[in-house]
Formats: sequence, C-alpha cells, structure tokens
Amino acid sequence: MDSHYNLPCRQTLKEKVNSLFSQRRTNVKSEINNLTSKVALTTDIWSFTFNNTAFLGITMHCITNDWKIKKCLLDFISLKGSHSAELILTKLTDVLQEFNISDRIISLTTDNGSNMLAYGREFASELKAGFFNFTFTHNRCAAHIINLAVKAGMKHLDSSIIKLRKFVNKIKNSQLLIDNLKNLANAIYEKLETYWNRHISNSSAISAILDSRYKLTTFNDQEERKNYVNHLQTLFSLYISNSQITPSTTNVTSQDSQTYFLNMINDRQDYAENHEYNEKNNYLSTPCDINADPLVWWNVYQKTYPILSLIAKDYLIIQATSVLSEQAFSVAGNTITQTRNRLVPETARATLCLKSWIENKLGVVNNEDDKENTSTINSEDSNSSSDKESTSTISSEDSDSSSEDSDSESEN
Repeated sequence: MDSHYNLPCRQTLKEKVNSLFSQRRTNVKSEINNLTSKVALTTDIWSFTFNNTAFLGITMHCITNDWKIKKCLLDFISLKGSHSAELILTKLTDVLQEFNISDRIISLTTDNGSNMLAYGREFASELKAGFFNFTFTHNRCAAHIINLAVKAGMKHLDSSIIKLRKFVNKIKNSQLLIDNLKNLANAIYEKLETYWNRHISNSSAISAILDSRYKLTTFNDQEERKNYVNHLQTLFSLYISNSQITPSTTNVTSQDSQTYFLNMINDRQDYAENHEYNEKNNYLSTPCDINADPLVWWNVYQKTYPILSLIAKDYLIIQATSVLSEQAFSVAGNTITQTRNRLVPETARATLCLKSWIENKLGVVNNEDDKENTSTINSEDSNSSSDKESTSTISSEDSDSSSEDSDSESEN
C-alpha cells in the first residue's frame, strides 16, 4: 500500500457503501422491470448467536430475454421478535412491492420449517386474491428433503452396519447384514417417496417436461404423463391468450364491426387449437437432446416453438433448492463475525446486497465506480476471513426437530 495514501475513516466508508447501495438498488429495480419473464424466489432465515441478530434472505431468479439466468440477493432484512409466518410474509411483500414484481412470481422455495410452510400458504392465498395468480407454487427445498431422508435412514444404523462400512466384503456371506442394509435403504426410500408424492407440483412437472434433455422420460407412469401433458395444454391456452402472437384477420373495411370481431375471435380460437397441437406434439415427438443446455436449446428453437418457449422461460427458472439463500448466509458469516459483531443491520444489508449485485452485474452505476467499490467490498471480506472459525456458531433458523414435526403437514 502507498504510504502516502490516507485511508478513509469508518464513517466515510459507511456513507460511500450506503450511497452506492441506494444507487444500485434503483438501477436493479429498473433492470428487473425491463425483463418479461416471471420470477422465482427463495427465502431462508439466518441467525447469528453472538449478538442475537436474525436476517431474512430473499433471492431472485429469472431468465432474461436472451436466455441467460439472472440471480441475486434481492434483500437481506433484519428480523426482530418472533419469526412468525405473518412477520416473514409482511417483510417479503414489502420487498416485492418495492421492486414491482408482486404480479410476476412463479414460485417460492423454502425449507420445511413450520413457519416457512405457514407463510408459503398465506403467500399463495395473497397472490390468488390480489393478482389472480393460480400458477404459483411453494416448493420444498430438495436438498433439505434429502437431508431429512438420509437422517431417517441413519436411525437404522447399528453396530453391525457401522462394521459393514469397514468390512464390505462380508456382505455376501451375511444375510443379517444384508437385511440391515435393506432396512436402511428402505427407510430412506420411504421418506423420499412420501415427500415426492405429497409435494411434487404441476409446476415442477412442467419444468421437467420443458427440459429438452428429458421431456416425458422423467415420468414412468403413463397416467401421470397424461395428467401433466393435459396441464401443459391448459398452460398453452393461457399463454397464447396473453401473447402478442395473433392470426391475420380479414380487413375491417370489408365487413361490419360485429362480424369482424366475431371472425377475429373464431380465427384466434382456431389458431390456438391448431398451434397448440402442432407445437406440443412436435416438441414431445422430437428426441431428447441429453447433451444440450436447455437455455441454449430454447434460444435456438424459440421461433419453432414460440408459445412453449414463453412457458419454458418462466418455468425453467423454478428453484429445486434454496441453496442461493444458504450461500448468501455463508457470505454473511464472513461479514458479521465474532470480532465484528457490532455491524448495524442496515450496513450489513447494504454490504451483502451490493456484493451480490456487483458479482452478478446488476444495477451497474458506472465501470469506474464498480472497480473501486468492488475492491472496497472484497477487501472487507478478506479482512474478515481470519474469523472463519467463528462461522461454525452460525446456525440456520429452522431446526431438524421443527422440520420433522412439519413433515406431516400437507400443503395447499
């Protein structure tokens, strides 16, 4: 470092970070509003034990008009008091209204905490009542489900199976060990089967069908395939009625107004039915392209399947896990540490959101400022890297017990 350089004081750095945060936030809002696709959300709660603070992390995911994935930490909000479903929902709806995306939410992915399940149901009801959004789905984090399933299987671990790990070659000669291993595998399978059957949504199925690598091969049951194809047909009709793709109509000057509009309605209905048959059947009948990136594939074939591509742009962004929220918390663990636990919530929020927006190239103010502020924020993170051992005390809000208690809950 140049010995002649005067390091700014703490207050100056804080003001600069907050100023850039405000500018970036305005630009991020504008960029998100310019996108035409729907938005998928993930949320989670992070607690820091040293100063008893908690934050709600909200991440956003969408597909741009040129078929690129955009994702970022939308907000990092301090929570006070009980982390009830009502509080979480209030914080989330405030952020969505600020970013003007309340009417564009396609899905929400959370863990299985009872408060998360309750707020997911209330959020779905609000979207139906306020925006007539009947396609929204609340998805359970698949990684969390697998974790619970493995734990259910591990309950069957006994001394014999522990020894089995070291003496695998004895399996073939011990029926008892084989039976114990089968019990473990069956317990994991039953747990997963329970979750998949109860919580797989039509939206998740549509995402799988519109994945050009798999299409209908994801589903073995013929009746299941038929039901999801029928749901795709329903979505197709909904999207074509809202799209800008319209059939040509007879010139209005050659007929009276009533006849013109009746013909336009009939032409549009015939067009929709024929177009749906051709698009859907052509897409499903073509071979799966297992080696192609789905977004690249749809970018190439969007003119061939104009309506299906609109559906794919919305549904392929649905998140199977809430990993991005967990990643944000890992960054937070390097920002709020045992030796830096007096950082006020608003400063922590500005720092973490800025880092996410800069890394994902959202809300750019100008390149020169970006370089300067990126180095400032990254230097803060590197300074705190020595405190990584303290992050082991950071815990996720939901506990295993509360998650397993909510296993029996059904989602509307």
